[in-house]
Amino acid sequence: MVNLLGRRGGPTATPRFDARTLDRIAVRLPILFGLARSGGLARVGRAVADLAPLLEELDVAPSRLTAEDLLEALDGLRDEALASATPDARGDGAPPAALPVEREELERDGGFVVHRPGRSLSTGEAEIASRGYFDVVDRPPIATWLGVLDATSDGVDDGVWIAAWVGPREVERARAGCRACPNGALVWLDDVSSPAAAQLQACARVAAGSRLR
Repeated sequence: MVNLLGRRGGPTATPRFDARTLDRIAVRLPILFGLARSGGLARVGRAVADLAPLLEELDVAPSRLTAEDLLEALDGLRDEALASATPDARGDGAPPAALPVEREELERDGGFVVHRPGRSLSTGEAEIASRGYFDVVDRPPIATWLGVLDATSDGVDDGVWIAAWVGPREVERARAGCRACPNGALVWLDDVSSPAAAQLQACARVAAGSRLR
């Protein structure tokens, strides 16, 4: 069995998002949901190539600092996409989560997955099982990334998880991909930390009612 929370033994406490990270997620989720409602995730998906250097650094040397730098850069892409988003069909290069989503779906469904940078074996199993929702290195669509959850073991920093939102129409595919990823690079958030999942679900309930779009 893969040790999902650390290589050095069991965690000293169930991980939770800290207050600062939750504040950032509370800002990001309404923007992400606005993009989901308008089909604007496609535009973000096409722009993430600009983040390639940060993504490579995160895979080679996972750290909270690099992850947060990447998320800040992603915030800029999402802000730009929301400002110009119009409901339209998904275009070439759009992530699988890019089709417009109704407000009622956001309030009722969806979920959260976590990706562990540096853990992927690049086998493509999760990509195949999820029918392309995850990529070959076990990453969720980068447009949906939200925040950092520390992975600790015996009080020692053991890398980070990147939490990402899964749209209501993609939950089945995402769960299939997680089941096909035994290396610990992809896990449903509830399976890592129920308290952390509850934190994001509370944020999502508020964000689903946002009138950003």
